[in-house]
Amino acid sequence: ANTKLLLKDPAARLYDYAIGDAESADIKAFAKLSQGFVSRLHALAYGPDEVAADTAAQAVYLALTPSRLVVATGGFWSQAGTQLLSATRFASVSLGGVSAPQQLLFCRNLKAWKEEGKDAVIELQREIDRGVIAVVVDDADVSQRLSVPALLVPDVDDALYDAGAAVRELVNCKAMAVVGTAHTTLTRELMTQAASGQLQLHVGAREPAKTPQVMASLAGLRRTDQLELQEVVTGARVNVARHRLRAIAPDICLFSSTENSDQLDAVTYSDVIKTLAACADGLRPGGLCIVNADSAESDVLRQEIRRRGEAAIQTFGSHENDEGRLLSASFDARSKVWAVSANILGKVVHYQISGDKAPLMSVGVLLALENLGVSIEAVCAGVWQ
Repeated sequence: ANTKLLLKDPAARLYDYAIGDAESADIKAFAKLSQGFVSRLHALAYGPDEVAADTAAQAVYLALTPSRLVVATGGFWSQAGTQLLSATRFASVSLGGVSAPQQLLFCRNLKAWKEEGKDAVIELQREIDRGVIAVVVDDADVSQRLSVPALLVPDVDDALYDAGAAVRELVNCKAMAVVGTAHTTLTRELMTQAASGQLQLHVGAREPAKTPQVMASLAGLRRTDQLELQEVVTGARVNVARHRLRAIAPDICLFSSTENSDQLDAVTYSDVIKTLAACADGLRPGGLCIVNADSAESDVLRQEIRRRGEAAIQTFGSHENDEGRLLSASFDARSKVWAVSANILGKVVHYQISGDKAPLMSVGVLLALENLGVSIEAVCAGVWQ
């Protein structure tokens, strides 16, 4: 009877004690300690539902389900019964401000809303009106006042990281991280153009991603995805970059540039190069670094990567010994298109492409795709023709 009472109301008073009597920090610590038990219990309860979630008919939805979310985070669902949760499927993971159907929202804004004097429930209702069907929050009061299922966790950022890591392990697809001091967005866009015709491509945030965006993208993987593509912010903090890249576990790190585009002082710029090199720590076993050899200080980057471990390195540029070599690029001012010839691991290809830095960056993209087993001849004859 006591167990049923606490399941209905975790704050109920028993034997002259209630969890609400404890300090907030102690409650969060207890919640973290209980996560392992809750996860295992939920896995036992909902295991059969996960088998159904992975059928071909469910492939349009995310691999992340309400029960997998509990297993990953140890959170508690409220405002929803077992039957509803068993049938709920997500189409995307959101951090807010997006209009799309069947969103799972990780709400990271509660503190900011409170500081601004805003009612969190009203703000979340706006998100629900945009298509959110479930919310992850770290406020018990808010979780009880919503019109959609809410997963209560000790800390939303921790839950987001745990969910993304769990789905990345579950969906064992190839992954590529685009990093660098310049041209990362162009490189990601070129990769998206080139790869989407041959691979089920999952692209992360449409802007350079920090840790929350990285983890939200990973949490949003589907079972059918074949390549996870992320443009990742690295900055000058080695531990942060390593943390993000280890979560992605890329097969390839594509370094678009090492130039000092922000005109940093020598010490900070050196830290940036070392931080880029630390991205190689996140590679899967057998992973590959592809470096822009035409960019300033690329030789320093390669030395740093080698110093850190055994990661394989290939280069792209205009040098004879580059695995991806730009042979020629002729610009047509009338059509504003480049006619490009390149040698990619011994394969000579010809194609057309637009964009100021596109000829060189496209060589890096083709080199990465060739290493992934994608037909670069089909790319050059189709998308880039």
